[in-house]
Amino acid sequence: MEAGGRKSTSVQIFGNVYQIRGDVKPEYMLEVARYVDEKMRDIGSRQASASTTKLAILVALHVTDELFRERSGKERLIESANSRIDRLAARLREARS
Repeated sequence: MEAGGRKSTSVQIFGNVYQIRGDVKPEYMLEVARYVDEKMRDIGSRQASASTTKLAILVALHVTDELFRERSGKERLIESANSRIDRLAARLREARS
């Protein structure tokens, strides 16, 4: 472990070993690295002639798309929940009157 609580963990992504540091548990870093490795291998199997750099960019785009879709879904859920809360609050105010 390094100063400031940052942990160093060795991970393997697409055949390369990287030493990464973070303020999270090593298990989490390994899980993230495994996910990236899986994405690299998946896209690499469909883009056999692509360079590692191109694969990394494609993976970054794919993962960013996943993130944006998750955020959008979360926002829709929050809006729906807030709408339901507003309707319930209105009904409670009505019932009190």
